[in-house]
Amino acid sequence: MGIQVQWDNDERTTIYVHAETRRHMSDAYAAMQQIQQMIASVEHDVDMIVYIEKIVVLERNYLQHFSHLVQMMPPRLTRAVGVSPDDFIRDVLRVTEHLLGGLAVKLTFASSVAEARRQLARERHESVASAVGAD
Repeated sequence: MGIQVQWDNDERTTIYVHAETRRHMSDAYAAMQQIQQMIASVEHDVDMIVYIEKIVVLERNYLQHFSHLVQMMPPRLTRAVGVSPDDFIRDVLRVTEHLLGGLAVKLTFASSVAEARRQLARERHESVASAVGAD
């Protein structure tokens, strides 16, 4: 149990994070270290999909820990999609983002991993198209 971290595609442009039901903040810090190492292993920007099954209980000092984890995000992490089939979890993430005053990474939300992948593919395509148009 805990948090599983892996590449979501062979191109290593997206990291998939699966936060299982039973997890602790120590799992989140270990996952962030793994994410940092994965991003350092490539020379391009990376996106992230974070799937949260459900929240059993928010740990004590949740906002403080979440804020610290956000500060640990590597600069080449450009987009993140928070995924949960549970509206409550997506609302908790939105409120947390608001309370922290926004994030350096672009954060969106989806109700499924497939929807998150479509979102990221569309945004990547749009950013490539605008970069080509700027030349």
